[in-house]
Amino acid sequence: MDKGRVLFLGVARAGFDTDLAFRLFRESAVLLEKQGYAVIRPEAPLTDPDEAGRLVAGQRGQEVDALILQFSTFTDGRFVAQVIEDLELPVLIWSVPEPELGGRLRLNSLTGTNLAASLLVRLGQRFKYLHGLPDDQELARGLEEWLAAVATARRLRRAVIAELGTPPPGFYTSSVDALQLMHAIGPRLLRIDLHATFQAAAQVPAERYRDVVEADRSIVRGLDAIKPEEVVKSAQVYLALRDKLAEVKAAAVAVRCWPEFFTEYGAAACSTLSHLIEDGIPAACEADALGAVTMLIQHYLTGAPTYLGDLVHVNPDRSTGIFWHCGAGAFSLASTKTGPIAGVQPSRNMGFALNNRLKGGPVTVARLGQADQGFRMLIVRGEALGDGDGFLGTSVEVRFERPVREVLDDLIYAGFEHHYSLVWEDIVPELIELCSLLDVPVVRL
Repeated sequence: MDKGRVLFLGVARAGFDTDLAFRLFRESAVLLEKQGYAVIRPEAPLTDPDEAGRLVAGQRGQEVDALILQFSTFTDGRFVAQVIEDLELPVLIWSVPEPELGGRLRLNSLTGTNLAASLLVRLGQRFKYLHGLPDDQELARGLEEWLAAVATARRLRRAVIAELGTPPPGFYTSSVDALQLMHAIGPRLLRIDLHATFQAAAQVPAERYRDVVEADRSIVRGLDAIKPEEVVKSAQVYLALRDKLAEVKAAAVAVRCWPEFFTEYGAAACSTLSHLIEDGIPAACEADALGAVTMLIQHYLTGAPTYLGDLVHVNPDRSTGIFWHCGAGAFSLASTKTGPIAGVQPSRNMGFALNNRLKGGPVTVARLGQADQGFRMLIVRGEALGDGDGFLGTSVEVRFERPVREVLDDLIYAGFEHHYSLVWEDIVPELIELCSLLDVPVVRL
């Protein structure tokens, strides 16, 4: 799969071991291609700053995601000045180590990279730096993490986040300034009318919703115990909303899930959100737009379903916390011992919702939040315990690296919003790289 397009330039100076430099440059290009990127590059490292400038200028207006500049040998600062002047892209500079100690200094790549970094700092250009050979596993991981962040930043700039209705009364932290979000992070907010969606749902014919109900019945335990009209209505509104999201090309959605779903429509929104998340469309409860963006970021970085929940309980003896919500959660995130189990939204006693623990494994907990000076990202690494303690609805018990009381105190005093997004992979390095690209401060707990 083509993950994106990378402009890869090597620069070199005559008088050093250019044969070795050329070989390392070609091996580095192969590494990038093996990681799934389309690599735009010259045949060999460039030795003329003007040639480098012309090559980069030729990429203006093209679909290029990042510039990687490998200092195949030492070079002076003219290369950096030419390249940065002509192209505004995320920049990674790469130095390669000497092949052996003693004798002639064959590459002097590190000095060239050091010089370039100094110039980039003076020019106010953010950059990523790596040092290593193309067969170095640590370097390969660093490249992959940074490029994953670059690709996610690109996708965020093109993303549409739909808001189905407005936040419920008093949920001030579910709102976000649309212009500020678009400027700083990239996604564009688009409002969808809640009542029009209910009307569209009522028109979804039986030949469409029956397939959804039968598919649910085959994987969700206890679905026949839920009122049939609530199961049908849940399937209808899921299909109607999915149609609308496809029409407006929305990548994620924030849903006003109460009170109107209960008081006017007659079914819980929980399984609708569960279906959408399973389909690869992150869906946040309680019209939490930044919750939806956080879920989308984690989904872009992993391709996996994400879960949005409240931190509702901590156990200092186990150093764990329980994340919970009323009954939304991708079916594939259910405990491997039980699978998804049908239930009702616990405070309204209305279906169709889920009532099961979520599966175990490494998790990354994140929250894109607002602060006085703009946005910030909370990042916490943990381990989901699978069949740990929980509550009615969907929930998961997570063990943290630090004592849970310290985590809780830091969360409360930092003032992060109460919805947290979980993904079942360790993507802490990728999230940090993304925040660096977006100039978003990181809060690690």
